Amino acid sequence: MVLESVNNAPSKLPEIVVTLETVTPEVAERFLSRNKANRPVTDALVKRYAKAMADGRWNVNGQTIIFDWNEDMRNGQHRCLGCIMSGVSFSTLVVHGIDPKAFSTMDTGRRRTAADVVGIDGRVNHHALASAVRWVMSIRSRIDKGHLSLDADQILENLRLMPGLDTSVSRCLKLGKLMPRSVAGALHYEFSKKSPLDADTFFDDLFSGAGLDRGDPVFSLRERLVKKRMERGKLPETELVTWVIRAWNKRREGGSMFSLRGTVKTKAKSEKGEPGQRLIPEIG
Repeated sequence: MVLESVNNAPSKLPEIVVTLETVTPEVAERFLSRNKANRPVTDALVKRYAKAMADGRWNVNGQTIIFDWNEDMRNGQHRCLGCIMSGVSFSTLVVHGIDPKAFSTMDTGRRRTAADVVGIDGRVNHHALASAVRWVMSIRSRIDKGHLSLDADQILENLRLMPGLDTSVSRCLKLGKLMPRSVAGALHYEFSKKSPLDADTFFDDLFSGAGLDRGDPVFSLRERLVKKRMERGKLPETELVTWVIRAWNKRREGGSMFSLRGTVKTKAKSEKGEPGQRLIPEIG
């Protein structure tokens, strides 16, 4: 495709050519040899692209690899590096003939987030829902959410495999003052896998505090959360998740009170996770 004018107005631009090409690792190396002036490489981004390509999740999405009229590459280095790292070819639009001065206007927009993608999918409470997906994955792996690397498309893909998470997040909106609704929604969803009735009762009791015996683990949890809120203290979310799971487990066991001791660091190779990571308790 050749673009010669815009809105039927006379154009002084040189011929701009757009093609759909399959970029192999060898082609990517050739493209990168023309990478004369570009932003510094972000290693994490290259690894993310490489993993998406290796997993077969890379699709033609309209983004382009751009060369100026001197045939210097102006956009696309991270995709090419990801291709080389993964050893997997990918298809993309390639543009030739852009004015080098136009480089300053590239990549100035805001990157689409996981919450954006979830919202575009038609979901309400999309910010909380996207975060809740990460928390469900974290709780299941028992590893701190910060150690999970999930792209926006993976968030949406996993969300579609979690029917009912929307409902759990919506149900926990009223808990926003005690804990983030994304955390509450994820925990309600996972607790419901054990017992929907117990999950509803647990969070209703936690929210209202009505009629709770002082020995009830939910009473102890609520008191600590209210105290943290009054002190305006910020409790790390992984610590919060640990507290809630321990209170749930203790109540399910029929015990009174419970320990608010924090997450456990992994030490031995036999433990799940890398040494030094924080482990989240299993849900009983």
